[in-house]
Amino acid sequence: MGRFASAFAFLVVLVVILGSAGCGQRFDELGNGSPPSEASFAADALAALEKAGSAHVVVDAQAGAISGTNTQVGIHFEGDVSTSALVGDLQLSFTGGTVGARVLANEHDVYVRFMGAWYHEDAGVADALDMAGQKNGELLSQLTTPASLGKLFTQFFEGEIAQGPDLGGSATWEFDGRLRAETFANLVEKYGGIELTDNDRALFEKVAATSHIRISLNSGLLPVVHPFFWAQYLASLDVMSGGRTIAGLALGWWEEDFRVGGAALKERGKRSDEALEIVTRLWRGQPIETAGTFWDARGLALNPRPSPRMPLWIGGGAKSIERAARYAEGLNPLHPSLEEIRTVLRPGLDAAAERLGRQRLTLAIFNYCVVIEPSDNPSWVRDELMPTLRARMHGQEPDDSIVWGSPEQCAERLRKLFAAGADYILFDGNLHGWLPEEFSEEQMSRFVERVVPLLH
Repeated sequence: MGRFASAFAFLVVLVVILGSAGCGQRFDELGNGSPPSEASFAADALAALEKAGSAHVVVDAQAGAISGTNTQVGIHFEGDVSTSALVGDLQLSFTGGTVGARVLANEHDVYVRFMGAWYHEDAGVADALDMAGQKNGELLSQLTTPASLGKLFTQFFEGEIAQGPDLGGSATWEFDGRLRAETFANLVEKYGGIELTDNDRALFEKVAATSHIRISLNSGLLPVVHPFFWAQYLASLDVMSGGRTIAGLALGWWEEDFRVGGAALKERGKRSDEALEIVTRLWRGQPIETAGTFWDARGLALNPRPSPRMPLWIGGGAKSIERAARYAEGLNPLHPSLEEIRTVLRPGLDAAAERLGRQRLTLAIFNYCVVIEPSDNPSWVRDELMPTLRARMHGQEPDDSIVWGSPEQCAERLRKLFAAGADYILFDGNLHGWLPEEFSEEQMSRFVERVVPLLH
């Protein structure tokens, strides 16, 4: 419970801070004098909340930027708050969409609805604050008095205070503020038990602060996880990204995955077919009334559901053609040869689509990309890069099924893949994690700057 208590205590603290902003308009009775400082505004609001016992709080903090990114993040909260309980909806918004949770909590229980499912923990506001206080005493000490919380408020928000409407004969002040998103991110790390790495911030910027980049997985393993997880995860990702998600699911082949997932490798095909039936029915909003051989999904429903246009690509080769035709919009094989694309995959997908009355199925080739420049050290290419590429291909010599070589050779090999029948080429720039991220970044730059111009 320790990690949960720490994270939940941070949530409670955040709601109290947000409550300071929201209560300012309703309970602040400072009259018609000069506007108070932000710290005084928050302190008086908390004092009024303590005096009243509870309050209905509505906070809409405009977006602020997280340092090191272009991402704009805002917070919205609406609910009823007291010193020992809260009921409300907390929502984090960003360019690509929103993510939120409904929270019901008293002193010793908390219920959270997140991504369509309810979660319960036998640890409420008092329990969480008591346990988390051992680790987060620095933060919690700032909530002991209205004055100290007022100072904390100024770390979270910046803005202007102006006279608000008359409420029941009492003059009010209103705070028009902006969330200090960098402070928010830092306190999530420090007190919420969540580490935001540089990679997390970079990914958050790329996904949340863009509107065109497509998002996908390579690939979610169907046989080892309950299909409801993948259905809800991908549906939520699609909604958060504004319909830019390509669902990627596969059967898997590593024995370690199946051992950890408690599934038999020899049953992966049957388990995957049953999982796909459940996933696609949930996406369409169709009820599931009978239990399957491997999973029971009766009564489950998604909230949210994905956009109707979210495509599903099945990872696999020729043996997965029929599976892709039945359940998906495309097949995603791992670097097949030109001959296999021309004679097996492309005609096989076309025939299956025609037989089932489907539109043309997508053939998205998963491929390695190694652009070699004259400036590269010849011994490094000979002794390190090429042996790694051969090992990644299970000892085979790289041929035209792999995009590798000089920029001119890479462009020509791409043309051959498309001519053979591929619709998309998905590049892996670090050979499934065998080479560092810096190598992958360099390969992406080389491809865009040196190969793409040769394709026009």
